[in-house]
Amino acid sequence: MTPQVLAEELAKFLEQAHEAYTPSDPKISGRRMQCIPGYLPERTAQTAIFPYIAVRVNEVHDDADDRNESTATVHIIIGTYCTANDDGWLEIVNLLESTRQAMLKQRTIANKFRLRGALDAVIPSEQPRPVWVAVLTATYSIKDIREELTY
Repeated sequence: MTPQVLAEELAKFLEQAHEAYTPSDPKISGRRMQCIPGYLPERTAQTAIFPYIAVRVNEVHDDADDRNESTATVHIIIGTYCTANDDGWLEIVNLLESTRQAMLKQRTIANKFRLRGALDAVIPSEQPRPVWVAVLTATYSIKDIREELTY
Protein backbone atom coordinates (compact mmCIF):
# COMPACT_ATOMS: atom_id res chain seq x y z
CA MET A 1 0.00 0.00 0.00
CA THR A 2 2.86 2.43 0.66
CA PRO A 3 3.96 2.76 -3.01
CA GLN A 4 0.34 3.53 -3.91
CA VAL A 5 0.20 6.24 -1.23
CA LEU A 6 3.46 7.69 -2.58
CA ALA A 7 1.92 7.98 -6.08
CA GLU A 8 -1.24 9.59 -4.68
CA GLU A 9 0.62 12.09 -2.49
CA LEU A 10 3.12 12.99 -5.21
CA ALA A 11 0.25 13.61 -7.66
CA LYS A 12 -1.41 15.96 -5.12
CA PHE A 13 1.87 17.78 -4.55
CA LEU A 14 2.52 18.23 -8.28
CA GLU A 15 -1.03 19.45 -8.89
CA GLN A 16 -0.48 22.19 -6.30
CA ALA A 17 2.92 23.01 -7.80
CA HIS A 18 1.31 23.54 -11.23
CA GLU A 19 -1.90 25.34 -10.24
CA ALA A 20 -0.72 28.54 -11.98
CA TYR A 21 0.16 26.74 -15.23
CA THR A 22 -1.65 27.99 -18.34
CA PRO A 23 -1.38 26.02 -21.61
CA SER A 24 -0.35 28.07 -24.64
CA ASP A 25 -2.47 26.26 -27.24
CA PRO A 26 -5.95 27.79 -27.79
CA LYS A 27 -7.55 24.30 -27.96
CA ILE A 28 -6.71 23.61 -24.31
CA SER A 29 -6.47 27.17 -23.02
CA GLY A 30 -8.01 27.53 -19.57
CA ARG A 31 -7.59 23.88 -18.61
CA ARG A 32 -5.97 23.03 -15.33
CA MET A 33 -3.10 20.59 -14.99
CA GLN A 34 -4.49 17.15 -14.15
CA CYS A 35 -2.21 15.10 -11.92
CA ILE A 36 -3.19 11.46 -11.81
CA PRO A 37 -1.71 8.61 -9.78
CA GLY A 38 -1.35 5.56 -12.01
CA TYR A 39 -2.66 5.52 -15.54
CA LEU A 40 -4.66 8.02 -17.56
CA PRO A 41 -8.33 7.23 -18.13
CA GLU A 42 -9.26 5.88 -21.54
CA ARG A 43 -9.32 8.73 -23.99
CA THR A 44 -12.44 9.44 -26.01
CA ALA A 45 -13.37 12.30 -28.33
CA GLN A 46 -15.35 13.89 -25.50
CA THR A 47 -12.66 13.64 -22.83
CA ALA A 48 -9.33 15.17 -23.72
CA ILE A 49 -6.92 14.82 -20.84
CA PHE A 50 -4.29 17.45 -21.71
CA PRO A 51 -2.35 18.83 -19.90
CA TYR A 52 -1.52 16.02 -17.50
CA ILE A 53 1.04 14.53 -15.15
CA ALA A 54 0.73 10.80 -14.46
CA VAL A 55 2.64 9.38 -11.48
CA ARG A 56 3.31 5.65 -11.89
CA VAL A 57 5.05 3.30 -9.51
CA ASN A 58 7.67 1.52 -11.59
CA GLU A 59 9.74 -0.47 -9.10
CA VAL A 60 9.94 -1.25 -5.39
CA HIS A 61 13.20 -2.35 -3.80
CA ASP A 62 13.71 -3.75 -0.30
CA ASP A 63 17.22 -3.53 1.10
CA ALA A 64 16.53 -5.15 4.46
CA ASP A 65 19.93 -6.81 4.81
CA ASP A 66 21.90 -3.63 4.24
CA ARG A 67 20.24 -0.52 5.64
CA ASN A 68 16.72 -1.62 6.53
CA GLU A 69 15.39 0.68 3.85
CA SER A 70 12.81 0.28 1.13
CA THR A 71 12.56 2.49 -1.93
CA ALA A 72 10.03 3.04 -4.70
CA THR A 73 10.94 4.32 -8.14
CA VAL A 74 8.27 6.34 -9.91
CA HIS A 75 7.93 7.51 -13.49
CA ILE A 76 6.35 10.93 -13.82
CA ILE A 77 4.91 11.25 -17.32
CA ILE A 78 4.17 14.82 -18.38
CA GLY A 79 2.00 15.56 -21.39
CA THR A 80 0.65 18.64 -23.10
CA TYR A 81 -0.91 19.60 -26.40
CA CYS A 82 0.45 22.33 -28.66
CA THR A 83 -0.02 22.62 -32.42
CA ALA A 84 2.80 25.15 -32.86
CA ASN A 85 6.18 23.39 -33.10
CA ASP A 86 7.96 26.57 -32.00
CA ASP A 87 5.95 26.62 -28.76
CA GLY A 88 5.39 22.89 -28.18
CA TRP A 89 8.95 21.89 -27.45
CA LEU A 90 9.39 24.94 -25.18
CA GLU A 91 6.22 24.14 -23.30
CA ILE A 92 7.25 20.56 -22.52
CA VAL A 93 10.75 21.71 -21.49
CA ASN A 94 9.22 24.33 -19.18
CA LEU A 95 6.80 21.81 -17.66
CA LEU A 96 9.60 19.35 -17.10
CA GLU A 97 11.74 22.02 -15.47
CA SER A 98 8.96 23.33 -13.21
CA THR A 99 8.24 19.76 -12.10
CA ARG A 100 11.90 19.04 -11.46
CA GLN A 101 12.37 22.26 -9.48
CA ALA A 102 9.28 21.63 -7.34
CA MET A 103 10.50 18.13 -6.47
CA LEU A 104 14.01 19.31 -5.62
CA LYS A 105 12.77 22.24 -3.52
CA GLN A 106 10.59 19.93 -1.44
CA ARG A 107 12.38 16.60 -1.26
CA THR A 108 9.99 15.15 1.33
CA ILE A 109 6.39 14.45 0.30
CA ALA A 110 3.57 14.17 2.87
CA ASN A 111 6.13 13.96 5.69
CA LYS A 112 6.66 10.30 4.70
CA PHE A 113 8.53 9.93 1.44
CA ARG A 114 12.04 11.31 0.89
CA LEU A 115 13.54 11.86 -2.56
CA ARG A 116 16.73 9.79 -2.90
CA GLY A 117 19.55 10.62 -5.26
CA ALA A 118 19.19 12.28 -8.62
CA LEU A 119 16.23 12.91 -10.87
CA ASP A 120 16.51 11.57 -14.41
CA ALA A 121 14.60 13.41 -17.13
CA VAL A 122 14.00 12.35 -20.72
CA ILE A 123 12.29 14.19 -23.54
CA PRO A 124 12.01 11.64 -26.35
CA SER A 125 13.39 12.97 -29.63
CA GLU A 126 10.37 11.65 -31.53
CA GLN A 127 7.25 13.41 -30.31
CA PRO A 128 3.66 12.49 -31.32
CA ARG A 129 2.94 16.10 -32.30
CA PRO A 130 0.80 18.00 -31.45
CA VAL A 131 1.15 15.98 -28.25
CA TRP A 132 4.39 16.64 -26.34
CA VAL A 133 5.66 14.30 -23.61
CA ALA A 134 8.50 14.01 -21.13
CA VAL A 135 9.36 11.47 -18.43
CA LEU A 136 11.00 12.10 -15.07
CA THR A 137 12.27 9.18 -12.99
CA ALA A 138 12.65 9.56 -9.24
CA THR A 139 13.35 7.24 -6.32
CA TYR A 140 11.80 7.81 -2.89
CA SER A 141 12.43 6.19 0.48
CA ILE A 142 9.32 4.43 1.71
CA LYS A 143 8.48 2.72 4.96
CA ASP A 144 10.22 -0.61 5.23
CA ILE A 145 8.46 -3.75 6.35
CA ARG A 146 9.56 -5.09 9.70
CA GLU A 147 10.06 -8.79 10.09
CA GLU A 148 7.72 -10.44 12.57
CA LEU A 149 9.59 -12.87 14.76
CA THR A 150 7.85 -15.74 16.53
CA TYR A 151 9.57 -17.26 19.54
